[in-house]
Amino acid sequence: MRTMLLGLFLLTLGAILFVICDIFQTPWVIFNVLLNIINISGAVLSAFGVTLAMKHLFELAKIDSLTGLLNRRSFKEKLDAEVERSKRYNFPFSLLFIDLDNFKQVNDKLGHALGDVVLRNVAQELKSKVRITDVVTRWGGDEFVILLPQTDHITAQKLAERLIGEINCIRINAPRFSISVGVVTYPDDSDNVDYLLNLADRRMYESKINTETLNLQNSLL
Repeated sequence: MRTMLLGLFLLTLGAILFVICDIFQTPWVIFNVLLNIINISGAVLSAFGVTLAMKHLFELAKIDSLTGLLNRRSFKEKLDAEVERSKRYNFPFSLLFIDLDNFKQVNDKLGHALGDVVLRNVAQELKSKVRITDVVTRWGGDEFVILLPQTDHITAQKLAERLIGEINCIRINAPRFSISVGVVTYPDDSDNVDYLLNLADRRMYESKINTETLNLQNSLL
């Protein structure tokens, strides 16, 4: 919008200069010089506008369109940077790998539209429960990952337990649902990023199996 206004200003300025040159018989060579200045300025402004548009598109490419969280590619860039920072300053960080339990049933029974609502609400809930320095991402489907800078395993585990309790209380015109969380810590569990992510994924599924087993046992009592 600002670029358009500046462009209109330059066009108006050019028209005014044309009238002045015509009234006062100013040498046309001066007018041509001024006109060239305006054209150059307009080209610079146009390029500036394109640059802003490209920057906006680049930022959008980092975001998951459904939840507004960072997408996986952008998260990996943040994670790689955090590894380097941790190596330099010698402090840990932790990852929470989160999966919605029985989410497929929500989609199958109540429709994908409501499933999208659930994902958006869970995303907002996760983001509201962590620090501003923490990085929440939609990993894919109904999976989320949270990067917790300068966080040891005990602190990360406590946060995971708190998130499980609070997410389990969400009701969005759908059956109550829960989450399973896998917790890993750098460098205690590994100093390899890919291994850490795979380990977090495995621990999440172990947690899911344990929860399902406990629920089955409770239903049989």
